[in-house]
Amino acid sequence: MIIDNKTGKYFPKAFVYIGYALIVIGVLLVVEKGYTGIGLIIIGIYLGLSYIGIQIDPDKKKFKKYSCFFGLKKGTWESYNDYPYLSILDIREKHTSYSRGGVEYISKEKVYRVCLLNKTHRKKIIVKNFKSKEKASFSASKIAKQLEVQQTTYSPKASEKTRLRRKRK
Repeated sequence: MIIDNKTGKYFPKAFVYIGYALIVIGVLLVVEKGYTGIGLIIIGIYLGLSYIGIQIDPDKKKFKKYSCFFGLKKGTWESYNDYPYLSILDIREKHTSYSRGGVEYISKEKVYRVCLLNKTHRKKIIVKNFKSKEKASFSASKIAKQLEVQQTTYSPKASEKTRLRRKRK
């Protein structure tokens, strides 16, 4: 059984909203004037509905990060044998956009990411995103059992170079 999770939109939120608007405008043009809005619908679907995700095959111990356009998923399969741990990371995502007048708009949200981690916790593979810690925790324990990995607390090991730099200070 292959696990398939969307991990986010391919384009920034502003482009996604423009895509949705183009779909609506295209549908209205098709209803009003025939086939003239089909191009807008296609562009809108591309911008609004494209996303990134991950597929995990626990039987073969492989994963595939992919981009999905028009329902077609493109990516390559890799082994996750070097990722023996699973952890929940709480991340503050920040999205910045600017108006034509140069006014900055910043949106922030807290996201809980379930990630596969390598032995040093320096490399991560995002498995799934959640808005609540409870859902992330429940899903993480379920995924850890499916993938046969150990659930742990995120604590990256400091490299020798980092330890020497800290020692000098």
